[in-house]
Amino acid sequence: MSPGLGFYQDDWHFIYYANRGLAKLWELSAYDNRPFASWPYIAGFATLGFRPFAWQIAGILVRWLTTVAFWLFFRALWPQQSRLAAVPALLFAIYPLYTLQPMAVTYITHWACYLLYALSLWLMVLGIRDPKRLWPLLALSVALDGLQLFTIEYFNGIELLRPVVLWMALAEIGEERRSRLKTAVLGWLPYLLVLLAFIYWRGFIFQSPAQDNNAPTVLRDLASAPLPTLAYLITAVLKDSLLILPGAWADTLAPGLVDLSPAGLAFLALSALSLAGSYVYLVRAQPEPGQNPPLGQMLVLGGLGVLLGPIPAWVTRQPLYDTNPLWNSRLGMASMFGAALVLTVLVEWLVRTHRQRALVYSLLMALAVGHLLRSENNYRHAWETQVGFLHQLAWRAPGIAGGTPIISEGELLPLMGDYPTSFAINMIYKQEQGAERALLWYFPSYGDDKVAEKLATAGQLQETKFSTRFAGDAGNSVAIWFDPTLSHCLHVLTPEDAGSRLYSGFLRGLAQGLTTGRISQETNLNIAFLQDALGAAENWCTYYQQAELAAQDRNWEGVLQLWKSARKAGMAPSYGAEFLPFIRAALATGNPLMAESLTETAARTTSSLAMRQTLCGPWKENAGIDPGIQSKVYELLSCTP
Repeated sequence: MSPGLGFYQDDWHFIYYANRGLAKLWELSAYDNRPFASWPYIAGFATLGFRPFAWQIAGILVRWLTTVAFWLFFRALWPQQSRLAAVPALLFAIYPLYTLQPMAVTYITHWACYLLYALSLWLMVLGIRDPKRLWPLLALSVALDGLQLFTIEYFNGIELLRPVVLWMALAEIGEERRSRLKTAVLGWLPYLLVLLAFIYWRGFIFQSPAQDNNAPTVLRDLASAPLPTLAYLITAVLKDSLLILPGAWADTLAPGLVDLSPAGLAFLALSALSLAGSYVYLVRAQPEPGQNPPLGQMLVLGGLGVLLGPIPAWVTRQPLYDTNPLWNSRLGMASMFGAALVLTVLVEWLVRTHRQRALVYSLLMALAVGHLLRSENNYRHAWETQVGFLHQLAWRAPGIAGGTPIISEGELLPLMGDYPTSFAINMIYKQEQGAERALLWYFPSYGDDKVAEKLATAGQLQETKFSTRFAGDAGNSVAIWFDPTLSHCLHVLTPEDAGSRLYSGFLRGLAQGLTTGRISQETNLNIAFLQDALGAAENWCTYYQQAELAAQDRNWEGVLQLWKSARKAGMAPSYGAEFLPFIRAALATGNPLMAESLTETAARTTSSLAMRQTLCGPWKENAGIDPGIQSKVYELLSCTP
């Protein structure tokens, strides 16, 4: 876990609704078709606020507690195998399928419910083993199970493991077969009733205020089109099982494993430490003498866990294999403890000696750790990009009129999307508590879609996400360009950009009809959120954005003062176009020699025909420039008069 992690994708709508008032999270959950799912989010925001690192710690803590709970369950179910119980727990803790840990806000509820499920299993087994405490332990177990079932549906499939667990637990205390079957059925009955109550409520009573994307449509399809639906289910079972078991480990051997960059070498070192530490621990944990490990039971429980875990995804037609690979690992969460058991059985069967097994387990764990570190690093870079983007928008546009669409060509931020970016942008500005209408909305366009059509006809851009609504005239849009691979600085397009070949034809056409009148110096920034979530940041782009804002109001002296302040702080542009407001300010204040020097530096900083053509712009816009200086610049840039 890195302090450089932040908020991503679906994290942002929880943050936005929490900012409107914690009670609004209940409303959000209802629109997300999980009306009771908000209690972990409310508890989280009440204690952690909007601090990313605090959420990362909380996410890791809940995942660690879940691992401990499964370890306790394994030990209770197989009390003579305390050493072996640790192995699937460790594999579960770092199972490489799940790569969404950095999205700590979104998945805090999932992990909280996974924890409740594991604790419920543990308490159930303890109750079976201790008749004197059966009823209080059973009551607590059922209560925890009911809470997780009604909170989120992800672990409904593995509820069907309970009779198998009860059968195994009763075998350990020596009940004969018929009596064991009866006791297992009776023991499962309260859990089954809770599960049936949830299914009935979710399927027949609950009325969603929005489209139900998690409706169990496959159950209806089995009645109306049984053969195609069965074919789909068989395909889903086979493909998803391959993704969860061999597929997850194949990813750990991807080409990214070989990376000799400083970060790559650091990850290799951490993986090596993981290998050494786990090997020492596992070698010292000697097998229990005279005890045969219950590999048959572990295989049955693990295999069924893998097969039953994705049932909620399958019945809603969201199988892992057919879902965006960036986010699909959440659908396999419920299967991870089963997969860890299956993997443990395979190693115990195929590897002969204790030391060899310890080495194999340690290698697997090291591969998983390296894979998760590389995945986390992608999130770290994505957060750096987000922080830069949001800070710069705040510096460039401290105030934006409500109802302003924000336009870009394509999506700008990795591991985000249009509506997460919209919620993130809204969070840097003050919003009315409880208001359903968003101040701004982000509309990425590719030039041939409905957004582009509205922009061309000056129509109205509208969007609804959950209970949040936005409407704004396309003619009131603010268009932005942001490409960190070329320039670290965001740029708000203006009519001056209409002739620049630095931008696509779509953006040049858009720039012609734009004004910056929607942006004002009068700040409406959510300073508390900027400080808590994004932290303090000052770099060259701070000065550039403030210079662009000053140039918007023709405050040329202010622009030049910002240039002096930046140079005094040792900061300078890394992209030629970032010189433009300072070139314009120098020309506007009658300092063509400074403008010439800045232009020469800009052309050297980014040497391209498009950049030279763009740098010609300020010199063509200004009349009365010394002909000798202008001629020299025109020759340097190959400007046409």
